Amino acid sequence: MKNFCVAVLLLLPLLGIGQCVKCTTFTDAQKDPSKVTSIKMNSYLADEEITKIPDNIGDYSNLEELFLTDYGFTELPASFAKLKNLKSLSLAGNEFTQLPESVFQLTQLKELILFSNAFPDQYKKDLKARIQKEMPNTKLMID
Repeated sequence: MKNFCVAVLLLLPLLGIGQCVKCTTFTDAQKDPSKVTSIKMNSYLADEEITKIPDNIGDYSNLEELFLTDYGFTELPASFAKLKNLKSLSLAGNEFTQLPESVFQLTQLKELILFSNAFPDQYKKDLKARIQKEMPNTKLMID
């Protein structure tokens, strides 16, 4: 019986093979979206090529960090508003000209990184004021 218990304990980690909690690709993250807490991807360092943020991004219900850097993205999927646990969001190095309203619904957001996008100067000014007013606990990083 003791040997059986030891064998079970040794095999438990194998049950999670292929799953990631802190992922660097959407392919890995898709294996069990509800367990993923972090996705950090940079197009220059990526193991997979993506042309848009997956429509099912809202399935990542426990996601706390999402870093999608240097992809040239211009929009976020509608399901983005479901990321209620998101604390850190980086969309740096993309081509956003404005943020969708779904970003302002992320009430747990503590850090919003938006360097190197295509925001007009007036929009940046307005965005800073809106974040300060509506999301005072969120640190905005923008150029």
